[in-house]
Amino acid sequence: MGWRAGNGLSIDIWNDAWISGPGNGKVSLEATNRQLIVVADLINVEDHTWKEDLILSVFNHQQAAQILCMPFPENGAPDLRIWRGDRSGIFSVRSGYRWLINSTDDSSNDPPTVEETWQNKFYKYVWALKLPSKIRIHFWCVINNFIPTFSNLVTQKILAQSQCLLCQSDCETVSHLVKGCSFVQKVLSELRIFTCPWQPEQSFVSWLFSAFDSLNSTARRTFVVALWAIWGSRNKIIHEGLVQSVREVVNFCRIYIKETDASFSFSTTTTRTNSGHWNPPPVDRVKVNFDTCFDPTRLRSISGIIFRNSQGHLLAASTIPNPYVMNPEMAEAIACDQAFILSKELGFKRIEVESDALLVISKVVNPVNGRSELGAVYSNILVKRRDFEFLCFSHVYRNRDNAAHVLASVGKHNPQFRVWIKEAPQPVEEAVSRDKEWFNPLN
Repeated sequence: MGWRAGNGLSIDIWNDAWISGPGNGKVSLEATNRQLIVVADLINVEDHTWKEDLILSVFNHQQAAQILCMPFPENGAPDLRIWRGDRSGIFSVRSGYRWLINSTDDSSNDPPTVEETWQNKFYKYVWALKLPSKIRIHFWCVINNFIPTFSNLVTQKILAQSQCLLCQSDCETVSHLVKGCSFVQKVLSELRIFTCPWQPEQSFVSWLFSAFDSLNSTARRTFVVALWAIWGSRNKIIHEGLVQSVREVVNFCRIYIKETDASFSFSTTTTRTNSGHWNPPPVDRVKVNFDTCFDPTRLRSISGIIFRNSQGHLLAASTIPNPYVMNPEMAEAIACDQAFILSKELGFKRIEVESDALLVISKVVNPVNGRSELGAVYSNILVKRRDFEFLCFSHVYRNRDNAAHVLASVGKHNPQFRVWIKEAPQPVEEAVSRDKEWFNPLN
């Protein structure tokens, strides 16, 4: 368990788990300033901001950055007890099981190793493959040795023999079906799939990661389809008594990949034709678009916010630099919050908020619990919604949010807080003019 900071009055700085991000959430040093007792001592009560200079002087650089990136509610809401085993802050059986498994490893709080980092990338590549789910799931089962090979069935005392049906020579293990089987090697060779050699000290999974990494995107898809087709050929021997040749398996793989390519190509084309362009709001409303540029190395972002009327004319624009931003979602949530603040200050009471930040728009439309890492930011947004007579949200594609994107990019090169009234930097005005051409060619 841990805490999510609100007013900070209930959280012991030195003993409680309250710091967001990796690790156990506790301060990594003993109390060095006995006058600092609770987290409230680190917060400016007047404007609900962190005492930056104090935090930088007391904590090491890494933990100071983690603390300064943590948002908290502007209305001084009380601190919340949270479950640290999940980003939502709410306990579930699934997150509890995951935490229990990880806690058995003493190194679970250490930074990820190079191998762990590559494993994460590897699984992202696998799930992003343009292949049906059944094939990607089969490959995941191969990686984790979850397929019922004869060797696994012998171990479970379901079968007595484990000889491979495809090559009739070695024991049928998952590693044999991927690399050792002569039938498999011939299929992969015909498909022009040449993987890296298996080093004696390598585990099967480690070799599979290396082999996958050595292939280009096309070869990866072919490799995964081939393993699925080979497993299907093996099952036909068992269930249908049908023995396929290497040529038959290779031809099946090539035809299947070609049909899959055609299917995904059609799906992609259909989606893109519905992307549309920027549309003006009704006469009595103002449309607000926002976007961000996030710098992960410096933990900073730039918000670009633009206001237009029913004729597409520029009413106002602003760039706002934001220090201590932990991730892209936080950058986009902050930009949304700042769009509300500017709208109120400029006197716009009836607004339509539009952005390509899908996660932020969905969480604002369907409010999330305040226990998540960014719960305080979303809570602040929800409070500000009450200041408007009319308010609606829309998620759009990037080309319908292009002017705000250009504005954020301009701000990235000149990171200053600036507000323009009925004008903007030249690249932004050009983007606005292009948007106007789509709905009113005469302008």
